[in-house]
Amino acid sequence: MKKTTKKLALVLACVCVMSMLLAGCGVSVSKVKGDWVTSTINDKPIDQFAAELGVYPVQVMRTVNITDDKLTLNSLSDDASSVKSVSGKPESRSDGVEANIDGQAYGFRYDSSADTLEFTIQTPDGQNYKYVLKKGTYDFMAEVANINGGAQQGAEEGAEQGAEEGVEEEGEYEEEE
Repeated sequence: MKKTTKKLALVLACVCVMSMLLAGCGVSVSKVKGDWVTSTINDKPIDQFAAELGVYPVQVMRTVNITDDKLTLNSLSDDASSVKSVSGKPESRSDGVEANIDGQAYGFRYDSSADTLEFTIQTPDGQNYKYVLKKGTYDFMAEVANINGGAQQGAEEGAEQGAEEGVEEEGEYEEEE
């Protein structure tokens, strides 16, 4: 009986030490510091996800920047005129980091084998969107300018082509007279 009590006390002491060690463990913020860019949303490449919604990828893109004392989540503003940023202080968690942003806790799970961050956004209508991010940067405004430039260039090319076709049609009409 005495031996059993000693063994039980030893096991309990080991359990206490292990639980204290594990409680202190977690993903260090230094492991996830830097810039992160969306790779997939709901397990779909961002281009495919955006196409299914009928929007440009820049409109669903999210980026994250993590420093020792600040986690910033970025997205394009609703009117596409600027980058909307919200921030909070990152805290280490057992599976990643968490930041309280505008009164809401955002958990970012770190997958060390894939070197990715994952987080979920819930919309006001209850939809969940799972974002997976990889290391990298993204320039929202350059992408908006690229889209606007491409749309303007396409309109100019269309106008030029229409003008050329009008001249050809006009020439054909004159020949028929």
